[in-house]
Amino acid sequence: MLALAVVLFPIWIVLCLTTHDRREVITFAPQWCRRLATALFVYAGFNFFACLWLLEGGNPSAKGGEFALLSHGRLIRTLTAEEYGWSRAQQLRLMSGHLLALYAVAAAGLLSNTLRPKSQDQLAS
Repeated sequence: MLALAVVLFPIWIVLCLTTHDRREVITFAPQWCRRLATALFVYAGFNFFACLWLLEGGNPSAKGGEFALLSHGRLIRTLTAEEYGWSRAQQLRLMSGHLLALYAVAAAGLLSNTLRPKSQDQLAS
């Protein structure tokens, strides 16, 4: 999962360097692409709050064969091995929801840059 997050940075750097006006990041992308990126962005928001609620605002921790749900080092509750696995899956879901939205917006932005009409200055050269 970390590799997916690391690869995202160069993609966004390229997007930022090739976009002339930040307000037009996905303006020239097809309608279906803009809708998909928007839907995934909305999904990421709902997913974030759902995962926070499911994780009770904490992070699963395993030390010495004992499992616990912690928030800033404070014990929320102890977990069974099964609950620990489920909580780790929710953490992964939390991160992947954000990555999905960020990749979708980046892809829509790069497609928009590709489909953007050439300006008169670019046509002359």
